Amino acid sequence: MLEVQTCETGLGAAVNVSASGLAGLVGQYGWQWRAGDWSLTLQPKAGLSHAMQPVYELPSQTQFQLGLGFLVGYHSWRVGIEYVHLSNAGLASPNIGLDLLAVQTGVAF
Repeated sequence: MLEVQTCETGLGAAVNVSASGLAGLVGQYGWQWRAGDWSLTLQPKAGLSHAMQPVYELPSQTQFQLGLGFLVGYHSWRVGIEYVHLSNAGLASPNIGLDLLAVQTGVAF
């Protein structure tokens, strides 16, 4: 998954695209705690996602997306894990949903 964020802390937005054909636009808010060169960041996210190809668990192409990311940073390097839930929020049947766990790495600039 490739993700671009407007900011790491405070109110912001993120766009993500995965190799499996999912693309999302989310709002996020980040809290960060620093200790010397290290940082811990918590980012809850909510927005919309679009499935570019059929996915059994997602009967409609447009989905609601909720997520929570946790990042550990050293200087500008980041490593983290993010939980993402995709669902149609009961607007279509069936509403199976899809839960994803992503391991992340990146650079803040």
